[in-house]
Amino acid sequence: MKKKTGEGTLLERGLNALVHCLYQGAHQWPMERFQETALEALRGVIPFDSAMWGRGSGVPNALLDVYLFRQPRTMMDEYLAEYQALDFLADAVRAKPGVSCNLADLISREEFVSTSLYLGFARRWGIEQVLCTVLPDPVSSLYEVISLWRRNPKRPFSERERQLKESLMPHLVESRRINRLFFLRQRQPQGGQNCALGLANDSGILFDAEAGFYEVVRKEWPDWRGARLPSALVGTVGSPDGFVGKKAVLYASALGDMILLKARALTAADRLGEREKAVATRYGRGETYREIAQALGIAESTARNHLYRVFKKLRVRSKLGLAKVLDAAE
Repeated sequence: MKKKTGEGTLLERGLNALVHCLYQGAHQWPMERFQETALEALRGVIPFDSAMWGRGSGVPNALLDVYLFRQPRTMMDEYLAEYQALDFLADAVRAKPGVSCNLADLISREEFVSTSLYLGFARRWGIEQVLCTVLPDPVSSLYEVISLWRRNPKRPFSERERQLKESLMPHLVESRRINRLFFLRQRQPQGGQNCALGLANDSGILFDAEAGFYEVVRKEWPDWRGARLPSALVGTVGSPDGFVGKKAVLYASALGDMILLKARALTAADRLGEREKAVATRYGRGETYREIAQALGIAESTARNHLYRVFKKLRVRSKLGLAKVLDAAE
């Protein structure tokens, strides 16, 4: 049996502590600072100077969302404009999804420093050593990538560190997903618990979603697969009425530079007319026929007739039953 070295034992302890920290932080660290905080914690186990955490699409090959740790945005702009096509490490990483790739294992130091990628880009930004991992999402077909960079050319990442990064990658990705959805759910008003949440960019590419979101969308569009949302849904961004289909109701609203999505199954209440819904809602709140009539500018008898049709359509017999059906449509 192979005896563990002191370094190996310390790294394993660091891994266990970091995994615990990530999942605890998923419910505590602010959504906007999760990646920064997680990478700072990762530095305590695998030392590095800067990093990139991004999400991309394989077809076409494009980075859709990028967070830079201790590097300016201009660095990534320069990379995408001039050097992405020269990045042999990116090609190697995508060819082995889930496997962490160490630059030092792919190319000798002498060869690397003579490449256009190094001379024109990496040297300028202090990227001398690289440890990178790509992890695909089987549901959305997107991938997440985390690349760690060191400035010291004489300090390559070790094999232990490579293995550790590979083990940590699924936890980094999953804890971030939990964090995002947790805080999106926390920020929702009371009464929206019947909806499943999703988050997309302004091009309609779905980044994160609760499990129930996929189920609802596929009820309406059984053939829907991948990350791009149905065009009919993207076109409803900002509409208070949302999208009402044959089997699902979905709402899309702007959230910074992203789109917040809410999805739920179609209910009987969704088939009510606008006036019927207004009468039913007020009645469910405890208003009298007279109060409903005055508020809506209709006759009291008209309010009664609307409510009669509502009870018939919804197949309910009491105010409590009505309230339950209306709540399901909130």
